[in-house]
Amino acid sequence: MEEYIKICKTTELRNKIGKKFVTDNNVEIAVFRVGNDYHAVSNICPHNHSPLISEGVIDNEMYVICPVHCYRFSLLTGKVPADNKDMSGKLDVFKTKLIDDELWVGKRKNKISFFDF
Repeated sequence: MEEYIKICKTTELRNKIGKKFVTDNNVEIAVFRVGNDYHAVSNICPHNHSPLISEGVIDNEMYVICPVHCYRFSLLTGKVPADNKDMSGKLDVFKTKLIDDELWVGKRKNKISFFDF
């Protein structure tokens, strides 16, 4: 059975504005609310390893745009767009679930590797 950890109340998240959290096993995640959907991805950009994904902008195609070099990563899969020729890395994606008005995120047993290509 997958283990989840409580991250925050849903009222703490603004639409299309990311928020950084650090889990109890020191994994940085970026959490985004898009309408009534909640997404959690690694906060560490695989391109230059900056912990700034939570400060990225969400576009209309459900990609978060890293604020450092503008690489786009899918909130659903963590992958860059198929036509991207410069970058093949991806963000780790976490499962989410709602319990009442609280957001819970799937817990990782190990820290995420920077080089998940």
